[in-house]
Amino acid sequence: MRCKIASIPAIFLLTLVFAGCEEFPRDNPEAVFVYRHVNFAWGIQDHGFIIDAGGNIREFNLPEEWNYPGEDGYITEAEMEENFEQLGETTCTVNRFDANYFAARLREAQSGKITAAEHRMCDYGADSYGGFLYEPENHRYKYVFIRQTGDWYIENTSRDAAVIYDWLKEPCRGSLSVRF
Repeated sequence: MRCKIASIPAIFLLTLVFAGCEEFPRDNPEAVFVYRHVNFAWGIQDHGFIIDAGGNIREFNLPEEWNYPGEDGYITEAEMEENFEQLGETTCTVNRFDANYFAARLREAQSGKITAAEHRMCDYGADSYGGFLYEPENHRYKYVFIRQTGDWYIENTSRDAAVIYDWLKEPCRGSLSVRF
């Protein structure tokens, strides 16, 4: 009798632990994240990194020809591949759990409101953070703005965008899989 009573609280606690776990959609789109610093005030600075759908973080510095999303917010698959060709070696890799977590957050951040630009600095340039969601049926990526800091401050006000921004500041610092 004593064993049965002791096991009931343990089962209850385990149920609570697993009830708080977040489940990720299996049809999660491929997501690509990008950080970029650009400044032309005191010479040309243009560097950053891309995190591809596999979680590989690769840097770039002074790319020759960079493809940006058009006015419609899209970049073609071929244009993204041209950007990938200008990247260096993998500096670190985000594990699959974390890649799925932030891809799901990026999907949600699409609906966030973008603030008006606010002037904050002079001659710093811009640090921009964003991501792309892949649309396989159209062979293109949709850009999702997260935040810009520097001379002008602009942000996506969704909670998910804030989570992505905090991660993109140091994506190699650790894994979410060990958090409780």
